[in-house]
Amino acid sequence: MKSAATALLLALLAVETSAQTIDAPNGELLRLPDGTFVGTSNSGGTDNYGTIFRLSAQTEITVLASFTNDVGLAKGANPRAGLVRDAAGILWGTTEQGGANSLGTVFKFSPGNRKLTTVVEFDGATRGSHPATALVRDAAGDFLGTTRQGGTADFGTIFKVNKTTGALTTLIEFSGVAGNFKGSGPRGALFIDGAGVIWGTTSAGGAGDLGTVFKLDGSTFTTVVEFTGTQPGVLGTAPEAALILSGGKLWGTTARGGSANDAGTVFTIDPATLAFASVVSFAGANGANPRAPLTPGTAPALLGTTENGGADDLGTVFSLDRTTGAITTLASFSGTAGNARGAHPRAGLTADTGTLFFGSATQGGREDTGLVYSLDPTSGTGSFGGVIDSNPAPGPKPATVKPPDKTQTTGPAGSQIALGGNLPDDPNISEVLVSINDGPFIAATILPGPPAQWSLGVFPENGTNVIVIKTLNQDGGVSPPTTFSFEFTTVRPEIIGTYAGLVLPSAAGPPLKFSGLLTLNVLATGRFTGKLVVGGLPAAITLKGTFANSGIARFGKKGTPTLTIPRNKQSPLSLELALDPTLPFTGALAGTISENSATAATIGAAQGLYTAKKNPAAPFLPVPATLLNPLADKGSYTGVFRALAPTPSFPPDKFPQGDGIATLKIAANGSVKLVAKLADGVSISTGGPLVGADTLPFFVLAYGKRGALTGELQFRDVPGQTDADGAAVLWIRPADPKAKNYRDGWVDGLTVDFEGSKFFLPKGGALTPLGNAPSAVAKNAALTLDAGGIPPTAGNELAVGVGGKTLVLGAITGGTALQKLGVTLSASGGVSGAFIHPVTTLPTPLVGVVLQKQKTAAGYFLAAPAKGSPPAVTQTSGRLEIIGQ
Repeated sequence: MKSAATALLLALLAVETSAQTIDAPNGELLRLPDGTFVGTSNSGGTDNYGTIFRLSAQTEITVLASFTNDVGLAKGANPRAGLVRDAAGILWGTTEQGGANSLGTVFKFSPGNRKLTTVVEFDGATRGSHPATALVRDAAGDFLGTTRQGGTADFGTIFKVNKTTGALTTLIEFSGVAGNFKGSGPRGALFIDGAGVIWGTTSAGGAGDLGTVFKLDGSTFTTVVEFTGTQPGVLGTAPEAALILSGGKLWGTTARGGSANDAGTVFTIDPATLAFASVVSFAGANGANPRAPLTPGTAPALLGTTENGGADDLGTVFSLDRTTGAITTLASFSGTAGNARGAHPRAGLTADTGTLFFGSATQGGREDTGLVYSLDPTSGTGSFGGVIDSNPAPGPKPATVKPPDKTQTTGPAGSQIALGGNLPDDPNISEVLVSINDGPFIAATILPGPPAQWSLGVFPENGTNVIVIKTLNQDGGVSPPTTFSFEFTTVRPEIIGTYAGLVLPSAAGPPLKFSGLLTLNVLATGRFTGKLVVGGLPAAITLKGTFANSGIARFGKKGTPTLTIPRNKQSPLSLELALDPTLPFTGALAGTISENSATAATIGAAQGLYTAKKNPAAPFLPVPATLLNPLADKGSYTGVFRALAPTPSFPPDKFPQGDGIATLKIAANGSVKLVAKLADGVSISTGGPLVGADTLPFFVLAYGKRGALTGELQFRDVPGQTDADGAAVLWIRPADPKAKNYRDGWVDGLTVDFEGSKFFLPKGGALTPLGNAPSAVAKNAALTLDAGGIPPTAGNELAVGVGGKTLVLGAITGGTALQKLGVTLSASGGVSGAFIHPVTTLPTPLVGVVLQKQKTAAGYFLAAPAKGSPPAVTQTSGRLEIIGQ
């Protein structure tokens, strides 16, 4: 049973189709950068061969094109799949029927001039037939898809369409229950992972003719799974949906099979080990026959639909907890009547901004021709939004609106204002629906008169706000919309500041491509400027826009919630950001970077705390007492990036054994400058603000922008140990056959730890730079070297005097003396020196820094190959350590 509040919300936002316009929408909707959605319907349109339609932000539906079967410019019939957008904004798709041979087409459509062009007309044996899936774009921007029939054996194909010429290439012809390309009848779209591997499903074929999962890596085809239906083993029959990657696993559905009632399943595959697991077997009451891909919701939730099952056996929308496997039914469709009208959804959900998702049902609605609905899975057990028929009954006169009295407010985010107006003298009026700034329509409160009035609290944005009002009567009629705009300003001191945070890849693949750094400067009005640096992009992206009161970033002059980032010869990226002002100084700023509608990277940024004077938000939000005080803690710091211990996976000749070194300076305004030398001899420098809990996020490109060092350093006082530390700093280095050392590189990255210490030069000669008592003649420190071709326990005892002047006393106990060793500890905390390498007999420099809090120093040396060595022999890196006594 739904609560009264949920029942009210269930009647708010579905868009119903009619036989005269759209019939049986089947595929996933595609969200465009302007906030509208586009989709296809299997029937309807001028000749009832199907349509391309658009859903506006005001939930109005428009037919953009009607298919014409086998004649005219819009050849094709009965599309069953959604659309995909190319780099130029052109929409591409497939029709299952139509074209010259009535075997289906590939088409492209320009939304600007509504021009539809037939690109491919399938012919059966040589090119496949009846494509029933959406296209996907590969890294080059070409399109991949499947046909459910055709090919030599008529079991279906995988094909590629050149984005420029439209030429079709058949990549795979399926071979049914046996052969090299097991499978038949693919009905789900392909999925391309971060490494370029193609994954897909076939609805039949395989050993039991119950369907398969396959992957295509280059030209290597692998049958990953052969389903076993309701029998133990690989539960499931007839997978008809694309796979998705979430939480490091591939997730998919089967339309039938499973351990309960042959009603379908949800399954996972580990892409590394190919291990299969059945997660859910649908039983009917909780849904049956899922034919659509899952959609990531708020982690750990995955959202999906079932064609049948639920309270009325008309299908469901569900949420799946990927960590526990628990299923929650968010909605059961109710057919042609009720608050959850609609039936038999075959499409999955598409995310909008915020918490809304949009989907379609192939049947149901007032005319039983299907509808489009919205869903908020965070509202109780889920809720639909308002019903607006595309062929409505006669509507009432529109309501009036009174502009708000106040146009400015000061205070915390989310300041609400009241809108209202009068209703026409009509007792048949049932609802007043209000949308602000292209948001969903919300039901206003109707107040009895005379005159009858409506009232609704809204959250305006900074700048121009547009309100759209529609009045509904009890017959389902809708009035013409009333539209007005007003200016509004909200001042929010608590969001002022500099924000910085890392861009982290969310899928497998070379980490540099989607690693990076986001920095933003935000004003009290929500306006922001900043930069986004990502390793896979040739240059930094300049960011400008305003955070809406909802926290959603709106980019540029047009205020679009998605920023499109073009790429040369690749599909564009999409950036979305959101700021939560209720979480100051923490991970308040979050975002995603998407590639081909899949999340490629996530962003988590925190607010900077300091200025040269004080934190500007302090009167509104107190600064946490545990944080660093730059006025007291400003100054110089030294640190080391600790080398990895050799293992069979990381032998000592494949990566440096020395410790990389760094010097840092914190200014009174909380800004940090970092200069480092990595243990392969490469220098880097970067900087940024202290944010969050005294953290410096950084991403700096190196090696000609083909490598990087990225991570977070946290400044905190750990007595007797460190003043700064950083776990999981990622060091990425490309392969380079001409490099002086480590030519294989480490493109997947090495994870190194960081240790740091505040450094000051003691005054009056009381202490050495190491922080211990000075000595001009007696031992007060020991220097040892390790790796880099040095014999074990090589090193010398030292007498470190005032200012770092050092006397070499002799070999360490039981060790080997270093010849011509000289070493100096500088007034800035650096360590320099040289020695004669005992194996190569060459002069070898030493580089290091003092960790004053630990009374030690660390660093590295690079040992050149011995004279006369072949070119294949390169430098090796060893470790320097000085321990004060």
